[in-house]
Formats: sequence, structure tokens, C-alpha cells
Amino acid sequence: MNDYRVSGLAPADEETALLLEHLELFDDVFHIMAESHTSDGRQSYLLMHDSSATWGLPGAPQLVSLHLVRNPESRSFHADHARQASVHFARLWLVNRGCVPEAVEPYPGEFFEPVDAATRRMAQHIVHSGGRYQVLDHDTHDSVPEEVWVLVRDADPASGRLPVRVFLEEFHPTDYTYTLREGAFPDTDAARKWLLNRDTPLPEAAPLADAATARCQAARSRSVTASPVPPPTGAERPPAAPPASRPATRRSLP
Repeated sequence: MNDYRVSGLAPADEETALLLEHLELFDDVFHIMAESHTSDGRQSYLLMHDSSATWGLPGAPQLVSLHLVRNPESRSFHADHARQASVHFARLWLVNRGCVPEAVEPYPGEFFEPVDAATRRMAQHIVHSGGRYQVLDHDTHDSVPEEVWVLVRDADPASGRLPVRVFLEEFHPTDYTYTLREGAFPDTDAARKWLLNRDTPLPEAAPLADAATARCQAARSRSVTASPVPPPTGAERPPAAPPASRPATRRSLP
């Protein structure tokens, strides 16, 4: 059973109580892909896969980002979560709440390997992007062809006349790799038209800034947009989680 480290603590609000009840009741479908805990024990960050989502609504996101904040003085805790389609945006959600990016990188074997350097750079770019992207829509397709796409609006002025972006992840189960690319569009209608038809190559965005510049931009963005949760004082990475549980009928989180 997943350990959320809240033994002896009471939920701080009704939403937290309902969320924990759901996670514990359907424990067998929530598989931890990565987790990190601050050294003072006050905060935890978890990246999880919901194996039941594949049997639910078509295109439903299968990942869950979970943030726990404990208050030992009041012997209570608060939990917040978000469903995500992309593992990179799932990590970004946790990073924007104070998690060290590397601390919630999926454990070995828990996610596909990047097929090339461009995919690796793009993945890191998203995780360090702060509040730059507003997610507008997403879709998960876990049968052939296996892919995930996330439709966003780019707040960076450098996006110019192409502020709508599509991050497309294509998975290759035969060698357990994936490709990640960014498409640039003038508006959501153009992006949705491309996603529907796929009759032309993805109109790729301009090359990414170098890593140092990207980190500086993300730091500035987070200073404005991140949730006012204190940053962690350290992170401990536990042993790898056991294999994922069997799929079951999907039940939505509260």
C-alpha cells in the first residue's frame, strides 16, 4: 500500500479528507513513479500513474501530481493534486510548488527513454518553464499509435505571432523510447486543425534557448507564478516502487 506519511495527522480540510480517502480506497490503481520528501518531513511530492484511466473516458490523462504539506504543530496535513497527460507537465506542476526538478524524475524503467538529444532538451525545457505555459487542452492515446499531446498558450513575448504551442509525445514500445516535439501555431483553431488532420509535418517552433538562459527565464517566471509554498530544505529519494498494479475501472479523483 502507498505510504503518504500522514499517520497520526488529521486532514486540514474536507477536500484533503476526500482525496486521501479516494487514494487509499483505490490504492491498487495508483502506482508511484517518483516521490520526494523534504528533509524536515513537512512536504512530499509524488508523481503517480493511474492505471484505471485507460479504461475510462477516451483521451483522459493518466498521471497524477500530488503535493502534501504537513503541520506537525497542529498535527494536520493538506493535500493538493492535478491530473496530467504529460509526465513533463506533471513534474512541472510539482516543481512550481517547490520541488527540486531532479527529485521527481521517474525512476529507471518507469518511463520511456528519450530517443534523441532534442527530446531530452525539450523535456527539460518544459520541467523548468515555470509559469510560461497555460495548458488549454490535452489528449492521451494509449493504443497504436501511442501518443500524448498538450495544447498550451505561450506567455513568452518571444513566441510572437505563434503563441499557441502543441507538445507532441510519440511513444515507441518496441524499444521503450519516445520522441517529443513542439509545434507553433497562430491560434488554437490552427492547432486543432493540424491535430485533427495531420496532413502536413508538425510546424516546429524556433530552436530552444541554451540551457542557462532557459533556467534564468524559468526562475523569473516561477518568482511570479509559483504557489506560495515554502521551498524544500532537501530531498530524499526512496527505493524504486514495485511494478504497476493491474488496470481497473476508472474512478475520478475528488
